[in-house]
Amino acid sequence: MNNVAVFVGLDYHQDSIQVCVLNQKGDVLLNRSAANDCQELARIVGPLGVVSRVGIEACCGAADLGEQLVQRLGWNVSLGHPAYIAKIKSSPDKSDFSDGRLIADLTRVGYLPRVWLAPANVRELRQLVNHRQRLVDRGRALKLQVGAVLREQRVKIPKATSCCV
Repeated sequence: MNNVAVFVGLDYHQDSIQVCVLNQKGDVLLNRSAANDCQELARIVGPLGVVSRVGIEACCGAADLGEQLVQRLGWNVSLGHPAYIAKIKSSPDKSDFSDGRLIADLTRVGYLPRVWLAPANVRELRQLVNHRQRLVDRGRALKLQVGAVLREQRVKIPKATSCCV
């Protein structure tokens, strides 16, 4: 194993990950697609040097991968803020290859706009709350649609009376 510090940028996708590895000078040591698997990433990146920092654009599934990389491999992982990264990488030649390179370079120079890597239980609770909110929104929309149909047909809806104050 090489003792040179390397910086890794990961462009996360559900089935694959674009992996870009840079040395301290910013030279590209590797930029290729890999399977979406923690051990596969370790196998590919390990021979290139000691991983100093890893950057991943925050999206669905990226936090779980980041947590695996921290727990299993001991890598220093930062999630990048997707809105800021999207502004930075809005170039006409946008590709997974260039996205991975940009994330790696931002990580290398310390300019990756980071977000908090929430623990798994917090992420699960957020997912549950978001699902509940979508159900409430759907119920409200259906109630408004029924009310609109009744108004269109000029059906009078009796006012609910309250017996308890």
